[in-house]
Amino acid sequence: MLRRTLLIWLAAAFLWSAAEAFLFFVVADVLLTLIALRFGLRTGLVAAVVGTLGALVGAAALYGSVNAAPEAMFYALLALPAIDATMLENARTAMQAGPMLALLEGAVTGVPFKVFAALAPQVPLSLGAFLIMGFVARLSRYAGAVFLAALVAALFPSLRTSRTGIVLWAMFWIVFYALFWGPFGPA
Repeated sequence: MLRRTLLIWLAAAFLWSAAEAFLFFVVADVLLTLIALRFGLRTGLVAAVVGTLGALVGAAALYGSVNAAPEAMFYALLALPAIDATMLENARTAMQAGPMLALLEGAVTGVPFKVFAALAPQVPLSLGAFLIMGFVARLSRYAGAVFLAALVAALFPSLRTSRTGIVLWAMFWIVFYALFWGPFGPA
């Protein structure tokens, strides 16, 4: 039963990450941190790898969509919370200067991975090169989030199975998004 439950959580991590890398706007870190909180570091890291693979699938789909219909995809990106033309231009400039550094910085400064996936064909950066760099950047970010959640669970073990743990986790993400989409967002 536990194995089946974990497979469901891992499938959710893959799908959420793929959706986020395409056009969904709530980071997969939300689910990955819950997995780490509930199941521990090891399972959280497995979920981070699975989520990274999902993000690569979503990024590849976006990369292809931008090649097929660039104007429509950029309008779709601009309709998402916290993404504006200035962010796109700054990300394009950063990618032209150094795509790997841009991806790593974006992972911790609030520039969505999907922005880089959409810009990669214009830089130009091949899909293969983008996916290799994207793997490193996504896994670094996801693993960092998982480590932090697992650390909190290790320091406060009762949070792992209590309703209080879930409430605190949910409150963290609500406050995070209130600030991210509000006064302290990247835009």
